[in-house]
Amino acid sequence: MLPWLTSKRRLRPGVQETDLRTSISEKLRGEGVLNALQIAGLFAIIAFLILLLRHDVTSLRPGSFSRADVFARTDFQHFSPDALLAARQRAESAEPNVYKSLRDPWQDVGDALLALPHRVRALKFEQLDVDLASVLDAASLARLQDYAQPDRAEMWAASVRSYIDSLRKTQIVILPDARREEELSLGRRIAIESVGIRPANATFSVSMIDSIAQRLETPAREQFLGPLVPKVVRLTMLQLAGEPTHDLDEAATAAARNVASAKVDESAGIVQYRAGQKIVPTGIIRESDWSLLRAEHRAFRHSLGSARYLQYAGLFGLCVLITVVASAYIAVYQPRVIRNPARGLGLALLSLSMLLVSQLAAISSQPIHVFGVGSTVLVAMVLAIAYDRRFAIGLTAIQSALVALAASAPIDFFLVLLTGSATVALSMNDLRSRSKLVEVGGLGGVVLAVGTLVAGLLSADPVRFVVTDALYAGAAGLGTGFLVLGALPVIERVFRITTPMTLLELVDTSHPLLRKLSREAPGTYNHSMQVAVLCEEAATEIGADALLARVGAYYHDVGKMNKADYFVENQRPGDTNRHIALSPNVSKMIIIGHVKDGWELARQHNLPTSLFPFIRAHHGTTVVEYFYHRAMKQEEARGGESDDVAADEFRYPGPKPRSREVSILMLADAAESATRSLDDPNAGRITDIVERITWDRIRDGQFDESELTMSDIERVKQVLIRTLIGIHHPRIAYPSDERDREEEKDQDEKRNEGSGEPPAQSAVG
Repeated sequence: MLPWLTSKRRLRPGVQETDLRTSISEKLRGEGVLNALQIAGLFAIIAFLILLLRHDVTSLRPGSFSRADVFARTDFQHFSPDALLAARQRAESAEPNVYKSLRDPWQDVGDALLALPHRVRALKFEQLDVDLASVLDAASLARLQDYAQPDRAEMWAASVRSYIDSLRKTQIVILPDARREEELSLGRRIAIESVGIRPANATFSVSMIDSIAQRLETPAREQFLGPLVPKVVRLTMLQLAGEPTHDLDEAATAAARNVASAKVDESAGIVQYRAGQKIVPTGIIRESDWSLLRAEHRAFRHSLGSARYLQYAGLFGLCVLITVVASAYIAVYQPRVIRNPARGLGLALLSLSMLLVSQLAAISSQPIHVFGVGSTVLVAMVLAIAYDRRFAIGLTAIQSALVALAASAPIDFFLVLLTGSATVALSMNDLRSRSKLVEVGGLGGVVLAVGTLVAGLLSADPVRFVVTDALYAGAAGLGTGFLVLGALPVIERVFRITTPMTLLELVDTSHPLLRKLSREAPGTYNHSMQVAVLCEEAATEIGADALLARVGAYYHDVGKMNKADYFVENQRPGDTNRHIALSPNVSKMIIIGHVKDGWELARQHNLPTSLFPFIRAHHGTTVVEYFYHRAMKQEEARGGESDDVAADEFRYPGPKPRSREVSILMLADAAESATRSLDDPNAGRITDIVERITWDRIRDGQFDESELTMSDIERVKQVLIRTLIGIHHPRIAYPSDERDREEEKDQDEKRNEGSGEPPAQSAVG
């Protein structure tokens, strides 16, 4: 049992139960457990809310293949756009065609008949034109000429007007032959301008001459004397000239049909289905079929009644169980996520957002083999970049289960997701180029495509559908590689990581900050290059991130640029040391200040946050020893006690190193500076000084917060000794070299008198 959960009877005397609860709460809060529990709880709730949408997911999707007819499990009704469209089309078809009047033939007939007596009054039969000669005879000509007399003219005019009025009342409609035949074949009524609705068989066609003539006889017989009746009828037919009086008005017809369609209520599209009725036949699932399946699915769920709440409870319990497993996995393999709420929140948001993408794809008609697969592979790639491959595979397996649950997919879909994601995660082992992401995405796409193909063949799906899904899955894997490539800077910023690609860019010595360091503090620049070699070798030896250690060493002392002349490695021969005229406290502030200055320069130049610990913690909380001892001597010279000078006042502000890489830098930095100041850096002296520096740091507690073990420290120490001996290997001493060495020794001693550099210790800072 955990120590803070012991029973009340075992409390120490004077310890109250409320105090115990407070201490437990503070301990949990300090270790980040309470924050982690809150994030886990929110994750379970939000995942449950997202997965509630799965109840609208059907097993058959648009474009998939149904191997059997689908029957309704319950009575339901469904609004069908096709049914509404059919109802509107029926309404349009029932709407009669509209015919417009082409001319007023009766006006022309009346004008012609009124003028006829005057036209023939002075003519003999032989002088008539062909048309009149074919209609009139001598008797009818004489009668017409009689009507031309002034006293008879009004009688003729009255008869003609009455005749025309009678014709108008008969509403004779003459249509083109083809139009009338079409209307008769459809058996519909038609709408005629100025006439109204009437059956098509109540009209005439142009070719129905005899029928039209018969229709004219009655009005003619009522207004004219017997011998003139057939003549008037034939003259009327001549005036009609075999042309239609009406024809189809397409614009008016379309407008009338649109009105008829608009009057159809949307309720006409609601179709009633009964339990056991076939709703989708075997074959390809269309969009309309999918919509019908969703309606049946919702109706069936509604018919379950209170049993639905049991489903909700089971779903929530499953979300809680998955969250517990994921949390335990994170606590075991990435405990820093528990301690850092920002990381935990970022991890939860990544998983939930990709789950939401998959769920939305599942309830829509979008291909699940694109969005469901792609979102899961993206989680695998991001986690492999941000953490490690084992952690990525574990959490992606949980993500795959959630996505398969969201899509109501079979086990083979889960296995395809798991296989593809694991392939991607395992391939993210050496991310040193941007093309690597595309290569990994392509490899994952191939595995996903093959897995989808095999799973589809195993399910006996039609080959064309299996191939389509396989192509979708392969494209999703490859596309995710490009997507992560573009989003890499955002991923690095959100998870506060630095990928090897970014580190390799920072290794380039043409970086503006390194170029500035080489110009303004060349000694510090050379020192940083040497330390980088030591850090890379040591990190490789213990399995730490060698590239990160190397880059961190490059930039760890950039803060010295601001006051380069105050650091001994940047002082030229013959220069007066600037610390001679300063008090130990002021010198200490200048030396310590390079840490803060370096951090500010790193921020100004947008260096990754993963390099900040190398700048801030490479001295930890060690003492600036030379100026501390100098302060003690000054205190003794003033008559005081050396113990009156507090060592803590001369310590770096820290923090202490926490990662293995920064811990290596602390040792390498001190060892390189110390061996550089040796007169004769032989193997024995190098070994002694590295041993002393290492144990000084251990005794001072500088590695108390570090991930570095004692075994690691021993191996790092041996690598530093071996590498430094190689750097300072002996060579043949020529006489000129010996004289130069003596002169350099004298100059170093003069500089060290005021620089704060003990003969066998690191250069100041």
